[in-house]
Amino acid sequence: AGRLDPTGLGIAVARVNVFNYVGFVLGAVIAGAVASDLWIAYAVGAALTLVILGAARGFDPAPLARVGPDTPAAERPAA
Repeated sequence: AGRLDPTGLGIAVARVNVFNYVGFVLGAVIAGAVASDLWIAYAVGAALTLVILGAARGFDPAPLARVGPDTPAAERPAA
């Protein structure tokens, strides 16, 4: 995520970390709720995988026209 961030501000890394924390908290709740039946646990896991695949495009940062990969961080515009 850090290498894909064109602004160098850490926005992509921050987005990934938010989802890490949410997954950590909600993962325990969901695992406890579906632990009674393995079929339900696998179905929930499959459904969440599809949600993640659908939401993955939201992590793609919008490219800035005048910023290239070799542009120093000091010369990059603030987002």
